[in-house]
Amino acid sequence: MTEVPQDAIKKTLRNVWGFDHLRDEQEALIQKVLSGQDLLAVLPTGYGKTLCFELPAVLTTGLTLVITPLVALMQDQVTKGRQRGLKTAALHGGLSRPERKAVLKGIAEGSWQLLYISPEGLLHPGVWSVVHSSPVVRIVLDEAHCAISWGETFRPHYLRLAAVRRAFPQNPALCAFTATAPPPMLKALVELLELNTAQRIILKPYRSNLFLRVQTCWTPRQRYTATLEFLQQHRNQGGLVYRRTRAGAEELAQTLQQQGWKTAAYHAGMGTDQRRMVESQWQTGELPFVVATCAFGLGIDRADVRWVLHYEPSLSLEEYLQEFGRAGRDQKPAEALLLVSEPTGWLDPSDKQMRQYFKRQQQEQQKYALALARKLPVQGHVTEVQRQFASSSGDTFYQALALLQRGKALQWHSPFEYQLQMQQFDAKFLEEDPAAPQMAAYATRQGCRWQFLLQAFGFAHEACGHCDRCSRNKSYTF
Repeated sequence: MTEVPQDAIKKTLRNVWGFDHLRDEQEALIQKVLSGQDLLAVLPTGYGKTLCFELPAVLTTGLTLVITPLVALMQDQVTKGRQRGLKTAALHGGLSRPERKAVLKGIAEGSWQLLYISPEGLLHPGVWSVVHSSPVVRIVLDEAHCAISWGETFRPHYLRLAAVRRAFPQNPALCAFTATAPPPMLKALVELLELNTAQRIILKPYRSNLFLRVQTCWTPRQRYTATLEFLQQHRNQGGLVYRRTRAGAEELAQTLQQQGWKTAAYHAGMGTDQRRMVESQWQTGELPFVVATCAFGLGIDRADVRWVLHYEPSLSLEEYLQEFGRAGRDQKPAEALLLVSEPTGWLDPSDKQMRQYFKRQQQEQQKYALALARKLPVQGHVTEVQRQFASSSGDTFYQALALLQRGKALQWHSPFEYQLQMQQFDAKFLEEDPAAPQMAAYATRQGCRWQFLLQAFGFAHEACGHCDRCSRNKSYTF
């Protein structure tokens, strides 16, 4: 790809974004994206990674295809892009039929610089036929950690993205961006996306304005009381409460509403219009905080979030870091509180029961995947094969294929054509995920919490002074 002069980059940055300077790492990232090389970039939350692929899209000819997990994230980026004059669009299920037709027509005519789409949306046959024939110059995988965290559970289409890239005759570059990726996840991303020769820029996720705290709760009542006390301390400040299940989010939001708190639940089971309303009310401050599952966070931006409370532990350190990273994006002090059951689980077994619940779900998915493998044709077109197994939902079917792919028993020759090789099946994928023990170790750690997190993500770090272990005798003002 032709090198873009530095003056052209600075001029576009000033005219479109209103900035005079880039951070050093941003400048290096933009140059690598412009070079046409594959890229794997890990940047702290709030670092401005969107600029690193939007600016190159303005400076080059062709379509930048941005694969992103949530409609809210697409809408936020498209709205901001259009305000800056970018030729950008999103394709998702919330569009009306005329809107959808206009976006598809724009793809076919080469009208867009950036197209935001989910993996599922891209792999819809009607959409794929249009996108596949368009001049895609690069593929950007935004929030790339979702390909690993969600790809083997409820977003299995992520696992077909390497085949998507291979299917384009122009062989576009693949650029993966994320804020959270410990070494095992990076290794898995490289393997999944076939990024062995990719350039890498990996920055430390440490943010000194975030104060980390863990509180042990000995009974379910104490957990709720601790939540009320924390909310009182941060009354009228923007925040987020995370719960692990939809039912838990609904229950806690309703209880807090009855106590006079202005809040709402948020989860993927809600209707699109209802979710958009809650997002808007939170972003404008009409709702100081929401009680949400992991479905809330990516792309739903609010700079003045002063706190994040986890009512239960996250399922993994990367999920935890991603979620509490929503706080303090204005670089001002913010606090992250994690509530955990007492270590034995005798008085408050809720954390242990939560882990067992998700483990049972995983075991059921694995059991179904192995049973399905005994019935599947050795090779075939996935849409045609799915019709033969209509007794199972589409989601369950694709999740099973994702688990078989993880076990090295399934390969994608194209985005829609698979080959099954059960003789290569690796049973290690059935082993327990080490994420839960890591979260437990973080919660019970006697030393610096930031140090533990950063070491888990492959970075050396001294005691921070910005967690409850390092600052027991210091006051922390918000």
